[in-house]
Amino acid sequence: NSPESILNRLRSANQVPQEIKINLKVESSPTLNAATDGQNLIITDSLLNKLSTSDERAFVISHELSHILLSHITKTQIRRTGLSFLDT
Repeated sequence: NSPESILNRLRSANQVPQEIKINLKVESSPTLNAATDGQNLIITDSLLNKLSTSDERAFVISHELSHILLSHITKTQIRRTGLSFLDT
């Protein structure tokens, strides 16, 4: 299964509202990595090729999706901004 179809199934199964925009990008890289900036879900082609089953791919994609849905990136940025005020 393609990463896009896995993401769509995860969105449907978890009733993620369509207004939450998530862009899935597969980047060419020798590095095994997946990440998110809060809106873009990025996974390297090397990692995708290393994962041998759809379940393994779904695990990685759902992990990054959870960061988006739980606003982890925004919360981290807010904490860092708060800490920078203490550093003055």
